[in-house]
Amino acid sequence: MKRGVISDAILFTIMLFVVSIGLLVVYVAYDEIDGALQDNSQIPQEEKDRFAEDAAKFPSTWDFVFLTAFIGVVVGVLVISYLLATQPVFFFVFMFVVVVLGALSGYIANAFDEIILDPVLGASALNFPIMSFIMSNYLIFIVVMVMLMLIVFYAKPNQGGFA
Repeated sequence: MKRGVISDAILFTIMLFVVSIGLLVVYVAYDEIDGALQDNSQIPQEEKDRFAEDAAKFPSTWDFVFLTAFIGVVVGVLVISYLLATQPVFFFVFMFVVVVLGALSGYIANAFDEIILDPVLGASALNFPIMSFIMSNYLIFIVVMVMLMLIVFYAKPNQGGFA
């Protein structure tokens, strides 16, 4: 296992959580700005309509961007797992990383569920069904990803790889 793999795995686990909360907060702000613009009589109706249309597209667009980023991280992790040369002696270190990532993703899933209990953010989260599903079941997704990573990491022929 190369140096930095552990910190990268933890970083990706936390990064997706931060991005999901950030998207909820940005959408709440975007919605508030849209409401203020619609109430302002000095702004031309054409501009109001354009901003309202953008505000309506925001959740679905960023929901699919989040899904794409999540799938990209999973595919990237699996490809890197195949390309890195491994030694069986590091299996126990990897198992420790699995336990740490499992605990971290469980805490993150619970934290996300607590955050969306807030009435404002909860209403915003309803507009992001894919992201909410992934983050509410984050532990399951991370465990499946890690198990796939284990299979790819240690079941390749001749322990090939570039590193």
